[in-house]
Amino acid sequence: MMKHEFEERVGVEISDREYELIETVYTWHPAISEAGGKDQIATLYKTGGMPLIKSMLEAANIMMDLDKERRQAMRRLEKINSRIKVVAGGDLTEEQCRRDAVGMFDKSNSPEEWGYARMFLATKYGEELASKIIEEVEK
Repeated sequence: MMKHEFEERVGVEISDREYELIETVYTWHPAISEAGGKDQIATLYKTGGMPLIKSMLEAANIMMDLDKERRQAMRRLEKINSRIKVVAGGDLTEEQCRRDAVGMFDKSNSPEEWGYARMFLATKYGEELASKIIEEVEK
């Protein structure tokens, strides 16, 4: 919903900062439905003004954070499913490299040891694959 659309619904002009809070509550609060949400947020504003909107902000922010976590988890799951397809297709190389890299990273006691391990991985699996996996492991 656009700011001017909200202002038409409530019959008053509001500041950009107030609208930013209203938009966050409108978009993320679990009590605001996707169907009819515009009318709901307008009614809430007419009933309790910005104090009511602000009181709903924490729940909206929590929902926004949870949605971000969920999207990150879904991306991770998609990557894992891709890896499963590669292994199911008979190519174990990337997973072997990943397993070796994680093991070597965990056992390295110094940056020098990890440097040697990185060189070993690049030699065994190729620079491109090793670099990709090393980047993942170092995160």
